[in-house]
Amino acid sequence: MNQRLETVRTFYVGQDNKVLITCPACEYSKLLNLSPETIKKMKMALNRFKCKCGKVFSVQIEFRNSYRKKVHLPGTCQNPENRFRIDIIVEDLSLGGIRFTVMDPAGISPGDQVEVSLRLDNANRTMVRRTANVRWVNGRMVGAEWNSFHGYEKDLGFYLLK
Repeated sequence: MNQRLETVRTFYVGQDNKVLITCPACEYSKLLNLSPETIKKMKMALNRFKCKCGKVFSVQIEFRNSYRKKVHLPGTCQNPENRFRIDIIVEDLSLGGIRFTVMDPAGISPGDQVEVSLRLDNANRTMVRRTANVRWVNGRMVGAEWNSFHGYEKDLGFYLLK
């Protein structure tokens, strides 16, 4: 049985709750104005759209403010108050935040301020050291938002584009 895996196309919602969906077959674009109820439904599932040309395609609606790159990078996370250092594996990265797996989840809770250090796998092997606010913890998985922007945006921005 020959099955083709369909590529899921990702579209980003703007601050005005509008998203531009473009058909992969004919490149027809439609601007959707999303209501709060529609946004709730779209966050829960993979969406399928049918274009006026007849093409049906899968769409992922992304509500994040910045692009998130999937990575697999070693690093460390440290609580500045108790200086307890934890080894981490960075799972994804953006200009707005980071998601990582901790080897030992003890000692990290939502609301904690942590210092995250990691080395990018780019040509310069750029070292990134930033303070982040832990937003959520689910088992060994942690999501955190960068507290402020430093001089790393340029290097991190270029890294995220590649």
